[in-house]
Amino acid sequence: MPRKPEPLEPWMLEAINLMVRQNLTLRQAASQLRVDITPQEAEQHPGAHPLSGCPRGSPPHLLANVGSNPRLTREVVEGQLYKLVERLANDREDYKAADALLKLSKIKGWVGEPEHKPS
Repeated sequence: MPRKPEPLEPWMLEAINLMVRQNLTLRQAASQLRVDITPQEAEQHPGAHPLSGCPRGSPPHLLANVGSNPRLTREVVEGQLYKLVERLANDREDYKAADALLKLSKIKGWVGEPEHKPS
C-alpha cells in the first residue's frame, strides 16, 4: 500500500514556485530563500529537479503559471520530450525510449494521418 506523502515544509511552496518559474534545482531555490540544506537533503525530496515537474499536491496556481508562461512553446515541449527520450535511452529503457520517439514523431507531424498533422 502506498505511503501518504509527507507534508511540505513551509518554505517548500515558495521554493517550488521558484523552481518552476526559473528552472532551478531545489538546492538553488532554497539558497535564494536563504534556507540552508545539504545536497543529500535536497536529493531526498521528491521533485528536487526542475525536470521532474511540480510535486503532487502543488497548488493549481503554480501549474497555471507554468501553462501560461509565454516561453512555453511547442518547440520547448518537443525539446523537453527529446531530452526525456535521451534519458530513457541512457537508462537502457529502450522500449520506453522508442515509444516516446514515436510520440515525438507524431507531434512533429512526421508520422500519422495527414488530417491529424499539427500545423
